[in-house]
Amino acid sequence: MEENENKMNETGEHVDPVGVPQTENGPADRGVTGAQNDGAQNPWVFRAAAQTQEVPVFAAPAPSAVGPTVASRKSKHRHGGVTAWLIILSVIVFFLFCGFVSVSNQVSDGGASDMLADVMDSCVSISVRTADGRGTGSGVVLSSDGYICTNYHVIENAEEITIYFFNGQSKQAEVIGYSEADDLALLKVDGRGYQAAKIGKSSACRFGERVYAIGTPAGLDYAWTVTQGIVSYPDREMKIYASDGSLQKKMHVIQTDTQVNPGNSGGALFNADGEVIGIVSMKLSGSASGLASGKNSYEGLGFAIQIEGAMEVLNAIKKDGNANGITSPVSSGRPVLGITGVSVEAGKYYLTVGNAIRETTADVYEQNPEQVLAPQATGIYISSVNAGSDAAEKLHIGDIITKVDGISVKDVRQDVWPIINAKSGGDSVRLEVYCSESGKTESVEIILGIQE
Repeated sequence: MEENENKMNETGEHVDPVGVPQTENGPADRGVTGAQNDGAQNPWVFRAAAQTQEVPVFAAPAPSAVGPTVASRKSKHRHGGVTAWLIILSVIVFFLFCGFVSVSNQVSDGGASDMLADVMDSCVSISVRTADGRGTGSGVVLSSDGYICTNYHVIENAEEITIYFFNGQSKQAEVIGYSEADDLALLKVDGRGYQAAKIGKSSACRFGERVYAIGTPAGLDYAWTVTQGIVSYPDREMKIYASDGSLQKKMHVIQTDTQVNPGNSGGALFNADGEVIGIVSMKLSGSASGLASGKNSYEGLGFAIQIEGAMEVLNAIKKDGNANGITSPVSSGRPVLGITGVSVEAGKYYLTVGNAIRETTADVYEQNPEQVLAPQATGIYISSVNAGSDAAEKLHIGDIITKVDGISVKDVRQDVWPIINAKSGGDSVRLEVYCSESGKTESVEIILGIQE
């Protein structure tokens, strides 16, 4: 199975989902709005009390100042004794300080161990069977009656889904619904009494905050593997590109240096209080050419869907089976100009075939001028407009876009896409357009649409 191998980020590196296909024993080819706990009335929302620790700090007393005097042997002896005692006291304080720091570290490490032991039962491993083979991923228990979330790409095209619990149980799961755009899916297993995860607030996470990922890297033999790191960037806007350079979507994610591997997809990213603040989704792996040459291969660039947005999407899926009825807080479709265009150059000739054109010669133009285009300007020739778009009301087939936001354009991919991709749906762009009907260049403002 191949999983989204054509996705790239804005710098050209591959953005890989980390729930890529696995065999049962190793990798194959596959792979959030928070609120307060209201108990059993709302099993989807949780909280945990914050914990704080104080580390005692000790400092050695400053030595007494001794002025220049004519001292007797007795006073010299007394001075020497005081100095010796100060040295001894300093040594004692030093070791006491080191001891307390050591104890404090042990307490901190012990607290993390206790927290992780408490949350294990809310983390699951997922085995998926498809027509192409088997894969593994991870998931998070959301409620005591068996609702579980994971990434959509983990269960995509699944014919059978098996959930493995930390206590040794395994259950078959059904898909309640999913949002492909948000890379989220909601599953359900029979039974009750499951340990639900505590849901935190991703909006409260900070730079450098300690976080832990629990997942199933490299197959079921390594289920419930814990890795730790920090929040590298709490609210990163991640742009996902297709292999042809077009923007597919934008996602708001938590960036972390916590190590994530194939099979971690769908698993939880916990804070130090044992609260889920993110759903691990993808990592930056480097460009294909960079990896082949040993350059531009990246480590410590993992991304998790913010839990508050994820829960909004998952609640919609629980209610309606999909998230079509809400404006996604997780992802947004790419902005679109609303036209299809091709590059043309003044002084050349182009044979038109439907909406497509290709360069030809003056001789062909003389023989069949009705089917040959002789553009009077260089830019982007509009071959079609999208019905219902703002462009459909202001632009026409045959017009030539010569500038976008004051920048001359000659190539759709290299010149136009970067300008459009930097904007959002609803933003405006200013076009300079050579009008085919009037033969004049006009300035036109277009409101960008959204391609879901």
